[in-house]
Amino acid sequence: MADAVFRDAQRLTDHARSCGADVRLEIYGVDSHDFHLFWSFVPEAARALQDVADYLTEHRSRRP
Repeated sequence: MADAVFRDAQRLTDHARSCGADVRLEIYGVDSHDFHLFWSFVPEAARALQDVADYLTEHRSRRP
C-alpha cells in the first residue's frame, strides 16, 4: 500500500490492541482520506459510514 500514513495507522492499531483496546483498522479501496464525505455517490463511503455505525452500536450494547 502506497498511502503515506498506512504504516502509522497499523502501528497505532497494534499499540492500541496491545493496551487492551478493542480496535479495528478498516482499509477501503479509495484514494482519498476524506472519501466518506461523498457517501451519496461513492459506494465505499456509504459502506464505511455504515461500518462505523455498526461498530459503535455493537460496542454500545456491551456497556454495563
